[in-house]
Amino acid sequence: MAKKNRPRLKPIPQEDIQVHTVIKAFTNGTLKDFRGEKVTSKEQAIAMALSKTGVTIQSMQKAEIRNKLLDVRKSLENKLEKELSNDKALRTEIIKFFKANPQPTDVQMHGLAEKLQVEAPELEQLVYSILSDIISGGVSGGKDTVVDAKELDMGIQVEAEHTSDTAIQEKIARDHLAEDPKYYTKLQGANL
Repeated sequence: MAKKNRPRLKPIPQEDIQVHTVIKAFTNGTLKDFRGEKVTSKEQAIAMALSKTGVTIQSMQKAEIRNKLLDVRKSLENKLEKELSNDKALRTEIIKFFKANPQPTDVQMHGLAEKLQVEAPELEQLVYSILSDIISGGVSGGKDTVVDAKELDMGIQVEAEHTSDTAIQEKIARDHLAEDPKYYTKLQGANL
């Protein structure tokens, strides 16, 4: 008669045997602590069983603290994301408002603050932030880098189609010239 191939049983890890022994001793009422006193607390028995696997109360506490910190971090990340999303939405509404009202009055600005449900000083800060991004942003970074005067003059004339403010015309021209020092000559050559 041929032997049947039975699946081999995996050996039980030593830690599992030790944990089982601790749990069985606690259940039987024979578990004793390091001082030889009977263990009556379920928490103490669990701690002893876990220590057999190399887990200590301190490592569990550290893990709990780490998990709490991760939860706090995740919560802060979510709040920050929500704030950024809200800030972006507010900035979009402010830009739409200025497109519709190029020279708003103080009363209109306070009306916008009310509509957006923000305090007037917060709205002002957002407007300043947008303006700062426009002025100091772009390729030139808002810096008056050395550019060809003829190119800059050509650029200011071309950019007048976007704004009547000469400072902003110059800013836009400087951004283009920072990308390509002959931008406006090439633009003129392309008849655009």
